Amino acid sequence: MRKVLTILLALLSLAVFAEAVSFSTFFITSFDPLNGSVDVSHTIFYLTYEANENISLKFTQYGNVFDLQSPKFFYAEYRDRFGDFKVNIDLGKARLKKYYTYKLNLVRVGGVKYDYTGVGGYLRYGSFEIGGAYNHPYKEYALYASVYTQNLKGGIYYEDYYQKVSADLNVNFSIFDIWAGAAFEEFDFNTTTALIGAKTSLMGFDVAAQYAWIGNTYLIERLKSDPNYVATNWLFDFDISRDFGDYSLGLYAKYNSAWFTEGTYPLIAARAKVNDFELHLKLLGDDLNPDLSGDQTLMVVWDHYFNYSFGGGNVQAAAGAAPSQPQSQPQPVKSLSVYIVKTQKPKYRFSVKGVVVAPLGLLDKNSMYIKDPTGGILVYVPSGKANFSIGDVVKIEGTFKEYYGMPEIVASKIEKVGEVKSISAEALKDSPEYELLGNFVSVSGVVVSKAKYDFNVQYGEGKVIKVYIKKNTGLKISNIKAGDKVTVKGVLYIYKGAFEILPRVPEDIIIGG
Repeated sequence: MRKVLTILLALLSLAVFAEAVSFSTFFITSFDPLNGSVDVSHTIFYLTYEANENISLKFTQYGNVFDLQSPKFFYAEYRDRFGDFKVNIDLGKARLKKYYTYKLNLVRVGGVKYDYTGVGGYLRYGSFEIGGAYNHPYKEYALYASVYTQNLKGGIYYEDYYQKVSADLNVNFSIFDIWAGAAFEEFDFNTTTALIGAKTSLMGFDVAAQYAWIGNTYLIERLKSDPNYVATNWLFDFDISRDFGDYSLGLYAKYNSAWFTEGTYPLIAARAKVNDFELHLKLLGDDLNPDLSGDQTLMVVWDHYFNYSFGGGNVQAAAGAAPSQPQSQPQPVKSLSVYIVKTQKPKYRFSVKGVVVAPLGLLDKNSMYIKDPTGGILVYVPSGKANFSIGDVVKIEGTFKEYYGMPEIVASKIEKVGEVKSISAEALKDSPEYELLGNFVSVSGVVVSKAKYDFNVQYGEGKVIKVYIKKNTGLKISNIKAGDKVTVKGVLYIYKGAFEILPRVPEDIIIGG
């Protein structure tokens, strides 16, 4: 009991003196409305104390959040930048996690997910990253090296305890992605386990499929809630869905070697998702979730994330709740540069000043883009109201978020503080990097292909980037053809893992010269 009280007092002290503290929880609950059976697959609690921009303390617990004597993870994190190098170090009881394959229906091969008590972290330079962790009690370690470019992501990994060697690869083409992973126990190629998959968008539908060969069941990641955990030699997954904004509809299928041997039909089910709720209807085959009792035909899944954070005298609730009493005299938030904003954790409040590069609604609904001398970023405006023009200098208060790989500021307050007459664009010479996302860039090269709403420009030493025309800009590219020399300015964006430039006005596209 004394241990629990000591930990509670320590956490309370941290909260009192914290620059920012956040609490969040994530859980997945499945239940069968026909027989009343329930499965709580995941309940995870997170508590983060931000001491400053570089140091934070993190507490993670699975299941019972009040079991403070044996947390799942409890560690200090240090993050910093030294020129072009980004450093991240974790000290304590933590997890090293890295992979690049798409996780279709909870299945993955390759990558590393290594729990340790000791020290871990990574060093990133441009598109290259190396990382690892050392588990002090057992004198074991894990290592990895990876690369992340415009169209290719991949890594190699090693875990000492199981002598596990693995690799993965994700390649983005113009119309589809292909991913692959392989793993084996050191010096035993009979255990080789491999996976290959692909996904694409077709007539408004997202279609994905993958196949895995299993040499060792340990080497394939499959959550128990997925019926594929019975597979012994191979498994196949297929998924097709369409997003309608407020809801989505889909159909998926699963099949594996165990079902094939038993003469069982593949599992085929329909899925409807509205906000946090999913409804699954079995059309053919085995159970939807083996952890639910009975023969399931219908399953409801509640997948929910909740966050509550405070710091600097400001209180926020991320799941739709608001503070019960507004602050009469709110404390000022820290002013950061765009470059530092992109290193922040979600829900940490700050202010940033920059010039408007693209006004609200021009390139994205409810979004605008700003830049300062250190970089550019998307600004999401929940209210959809912000009457600013290109060249206006604005001060924004908000929090950081990453949405489908795109860094953004979720704005709570925006005010105009000045204006400028011209905005310089950063010339794109090498392959784009994460730090450039949201910035105002320019590229000069030759048009190598063209479609109705976009064209591809080759620049530098054989590098190619897509220029995409957003509908609201009203820009026309009918006079552009393959072979034309062009200079294009616009916002650097990422869509399904591929970088692209979004021009804003006619002057952003110059043909010839």
